[in-house]
Amino acid sequence: MLVKSAEKYAHSGIRKTQLIQEVCDTRQRLLDALVDRNLENIFRIESKEMTVSEYFREMAEHDNHHIKQIKGFLD
Repeated sequence: MLVKSAEKYAHSGIRKTQLIQEVCDTRQRLLDALVDRNLENIFRIESKEMTVSEYFREMAEHDNHHIKQIKGFLD
């Protein structure tokens, strides 16, 4: 559900530079909010439980997937 919502927003006509900046700003706010927090706390997104550190690891892997797609497009 979150992915579909993000995909719809990305194709809504928003400038790509603005979208990238919004992603970076959101990630930075998340990181700032986690200073001095226990990254092993467990939380749930929809039906999936994970720790904060697992979430950020998955986010980094997801970002790397998209970076590879972009590089492939630009080559």
